Amino acid sequence: MPGLQLCSTIGFSGRVQGGLVAHPDGRHIIYPLGSILVVMIKGKPTTQRFLSGHTSEITAVAVSRTGKYIASGQYSSIDQESCIILWDFETLEKLYEWPMHKDSVKCLSFSKTDKYLASLGGDDRIVIWDVFHGKGFTGWQATIGSTGNCCAVAFSNTSDTSFVSGGDTNLRFWTIDERNVKIRAENAKLDAVKRIITCIRMDEKDNNVFCGTTTGDVLKVGFGQQKLLLTGPRKMLGEGITSLEVAPWGDVVVGSGCGIVAVLDDKDLKVITSTQLNGRVTSTSMVASTNDEILCGTSESDIVAINTDNFRPKILSKGHSSAINDVFFPARSSDLFTTCSAGGFHVWNSRTYQELLRVDIPRSECYCIAVPPDGKMIITGWADGRIRGYSPQTGKQLWIINEAHLNGVTSIVTNGDITITGGMTGDICIWRIGLKSQHLIKTLKEHHLKVAQIKFSDDGSEFVSAAHDGSCILWDTDKLTGKQRFMSQAFFNGADIHQETGILTTVSSDKRIVFWDSFNANVIRELDASLNAQPNSICISPDGRYFVTSGDDKLVKVWDFQDGELIAVGKGHCGNIKKAIFSPDQSIIVSIGAEGGIYIWKLQ
Repeated sequence: MPGLQLCSTIGFSGRVQGGLVAHPDGRHIIYPLGSILVVMIKGKPTTQRFLSGHTSEITAVAVSRTGKYIASGQYSSIDQESCIILWDFETLEKLYEWPMHKDSVKCLSFSKTDKYLASLGGDDRIVIWDVFHGKGFTGWQATIGSTGNCCAVAFSNTSDTSFVSGGDTNLRFWTIDERNVKIRAENAKLDAVKRIITCIRMDEKDNNVFCGTTTGDVLKVGFGQQKLLLTGPRKMLGEGITSLEVAPWGDVVVGSGCGIVAVLDDKDLKVITSTQLNGRVTSTSMVASTNDEILCGTSESDIVAINTDNFRPKILSKGHSSAINDVFFPARSSDLFTTCSAGGFHVWNSRTYQELLRVDIPRSECYCIAVPPDGKMIITGWADGRIRGYSPQTGKQLWIINEAHLNGVTSIVTNGDITITGGMTGDICIWRIGLKSQHLIKTLKEHHLKVAQIKFSDDGSEFVSAAHDGSCILWDTDKLTGKQRFMSQAFFNGADIHQETGILTTVSSDKRIVFWDSFNANVIRELDASLNAQPNSICISPDGRYFVTSGDDKLVKVWDFQDGELIAVGKGHCGNIKKAIFSPDQSIIVSIGAEGGIYIWKLQ
């Protein structure tokens, strides 16, 4: 079966601690998005390449000191082992796959010459992997006694056989005994200091170990004597230290939960300079070949470069930091599309993958979005029941309709003449919307639960509404009356109309794709969308030859409309896929997921 070619992605799993890594070549960056790793030249999204092999969300990433290898680990359910994959950077091929830890892989670290890889799991075990021979060397419990779990592990910069681990009131220095295939640990002398260590790095010569903590300070510990030397800064950073890196010139770069990135003097841990970013700083990464900037990743899915001369941040890319609810292409425009989620909406260029517009509405969630054919406004529906219109050039709010729907606006379509919205309680409202006036024409009360989707036919003479009450209705656009009703015992999640044949296709919570005769409401054909998960959307291609479905099985599926055969599958999302649609010119498919990722596909 042919696959869907993943052309590009928009987004970054910014909640993964240490997920954004600068490659030692100074040109490339590596980061996770859902269950894939993205490798690209910094600042050039059209150069993206992808590493696919994980079956769930990636939770840890590391790049070897030489840049030859990439390692990534994933989350797993309780009854399964989490997988670690070792990749070749040049070929992007999978070298080894190691199932080992329970729950998740929390941290990964390569040794000085790439000989070993240390992995820390949610099971609180540390495993040492022989990179050159592709096998586990040995594994040990990370903590002992009354201390809490381990949170971080980092190899020495001068030896392949020394590494440090730290966590809840524990900091341990480990030595690998290669001859006897063992690892030995000694506890650091932290005196009366009690900290939860979140991240660890050593200076270039391994004189000192620097540990970030949840209290917002850094512990400076002598590597040789394994003794606490200093804590700082005196004024702790809000919400803890969430990332830490030792700069090529020796100072300590830290990111905090409150969004502050600061440089600390390595001698006294006093703040030299700082800047503020948006969201929790989960990654700070530098390489010696390009020490003019610090790369940072945040929980808001921003990738930021901070100039080390003036310490000014520059946003390299932005994305959704929560589940994406809707995606829409303007009519006859395949170069632009819009997406929306909690906190606002975006406009993207589908060719360059760059953000063109971002509108933030804090503490509110945008459920649906549409653009009329003339492109003069962006119409959005919100969880607060309001419909808002915005300028596509500036993002300025042009108008607002209060109390449009009780409990939220769940679906919007517009043909420029009328705008149709559906709500959480099943009401469908017909509006006449312009830049200066917005009037309600009629309210249709045939559904009783959430309207999942509304869709115009290609010629605009009809529209269909699919709802969670098990009813799907075909409407006459001019008369605003129902022409046919289609009933199911399951929730309808989506529907579309085939223009040439008039066949209505639906997807529903019973995992079925159903083809209906729109004249008599008889079932023509049924297909299994998935064996174990419901489909959430359906979209027929502009030429009518194909349709695409997406759902809770985390797969994008392309089908032949005529014979109902599944012809291509796209893998990469790690969250439920809310929607997948064709561009108007049918050149690409865009899918949106609960992990906050936007995936752009081509049918091979």
